[in-house]
Amino acid sequence: MNEKNKIYIIGLALFAAFTAWVIPAQYFALNPTLANRYQLITILVLILISAVTFWYTENRKKFWQLIKEAKIEFLKVVWPTKSEYTTYFITVIIFSIIVAIYCYLIDKLVEWFLYIVILN
Repeated sequence: MNEKNKIYIIGLALFAAFTAWVIPAQYFALNPTLANRYQLITILVLILISAVTFWYTENRKKFWQLIKEAKIEFLKVVWPTKSEYTTYFITVIIFSIIVAIYCYLIDKLVEWFLYIVILN
């Protein structure tokens, strides 16, 4: 399958997605359950078209190689301990409170300044 045919298939799939998504929503406006069923079928068909298109591309092998390498890198990750998680959690909570107080004070300062300027 050459690149030109892939572009045509993708364009056709996008057109089909648009029509299959919009038309049932408009046509079955009084029965949204039926429209949702057609839209779900549309999503499943588009997933199938995407999978078939992906299967015939050159990037398929590269994708699986990327997945394998990501799995290897994931196994190398050193996860924080429970005490580190607790420390990070407390730090985030304290910092969030400080930022909230800062925003509140700035808001009140601007409010007070505008109150003095506008009313005087």
